[in-house]
Amino acid sequence: MRDELNIDDFVTHTIDGIANVNESIDALHTGDCLRAIVKINSYNLAKSAMKVETIENVKCQGGMIKRIKHDSTCNNCTMTFSIFLPAKRNRYDPPPPVLFYLSGLSSNDENGKIKGCIFESAAKYGLCVVFPDTSARGVEVEND
Repeated sequence: MRDELNIDDFVTHTIDGIANVNESIDALHTGDCLRAIVKINSYNLAKSAMKVETIENVKCQGGMIKRIKHDSTCNNCTMTFSIFLPAKRNRYDPPPPVLFYLSGLSSNDENGKIKGCIFESAAKYGLCVVFPDTSARGVEVEND
């Protein structure tokens, strides 16, 4: 993943579909397979991936705060969220647990960051904190 070691030469089997996963297990048990890739489905993530834009990237109390803008298909508008990422103590540390901080019904991503005072504790315990915008902005809602 970090181009530290090319593992392509070690992949001996590619299995299509989760229904055929036993083929890779059998190949591993017989010694015919060194490493297998199991393609679970044909979904193309690259074509459907959400486009995101980083608006801000700021160091803060033992981590980084990123402010990100993305198109929301659910709300049919552009939405923004912020995320606090604690600094890794070790390069090989697992991803941190995530807390979603919902500030209020009409709050944007800035409210929780300002009111929460959570960054020092989040960094201390290695916690990632997401501050979503809880309301669609600039969308007309029909009143009944």
